[in-house]
Amino acid sequence: RRDALEAISYFISADRRLAAAENLSLILNMLKDPEGLVRVAASVAIPYFNIDAFTEGNLSIVFEIYRYQDLLIRKSVSEALVYFVNADRRFVPKVVDLLIGDLQNENFAVRAAIIETLAELDIFKEQLMPVCKKMLLNFYADVRLFAINALKQKEVSKEEIADVYIGALCSPDVNIRHLSVLALGELKDFGAIGPLTLFFDREENDMVKRVAHSVLSALFAEEMRQREEAQRRAQEEANRRAREEES
Repeated sequence: RRDALEAISYFISADRRLAAAENLSLILNMLKDPEGLVRVAASVAIPYFNIDAFTEGNLSIVFEIYRYQDLLIRKSVSEALVYFVNADRRFVPKVVDLLIGDLQNENFAVRAAIIETLAELDIFKEQLMPVCKKMLLNFYADVRLFAINALKQKEVSKEEIADVYIGALCSPDVNIRHLSVLALGELKDFGAIGPLTLFFDREENDMVKRVAHSVLSALFAEEMRQREEAQRRAQEEANRRAREEES
């Protein structure tokens, strides 16, 4: 292990490129080392490999290590996945599916690390909507919020985001219907009132039906509040103009 660290240090300090795929496989296996400094050294070395070293076999090693529950190891491996995807687009579907699937992890820190990794992937920027659609239907609110904010930054309208959830109201999976109702409530999109009303009438699950009723009540109340606020402002503006004309 010490020899490997010395070799890594040499190549990095000399700014020389490492080529052989088998060398990368050794470095990747060091990502699961119990010693933190070893994992850090391995992570630092990965960008120094030529593109040819990022092979299908080495990606399999990364996937296998990714199953480890240690958060620091997961984070190191997530960073490695970025280099694989950006080196060879053939790996994109496998990597994205792995990361998206693991966003169901109950550990918030794990989900945060995955979100950070996804944000660094070129594919996330290029195919934002397809990837975010999967994230929008995630069980956890922090994942959904990230997807919503990412879409908003790309000026995807709230209505387009809501359409994903409205479409998911027809899912045979009760959990997806449940979270879709919750998400529509979070978005406060009044255009969802009609579809939610139809959904409420046909939904057979009592728990989801209660949630839909609660969301609809909140949307109706918020719509009424905003309408009254708009009317109040319009009246104040009319009064102001009337006073100006009198003076």
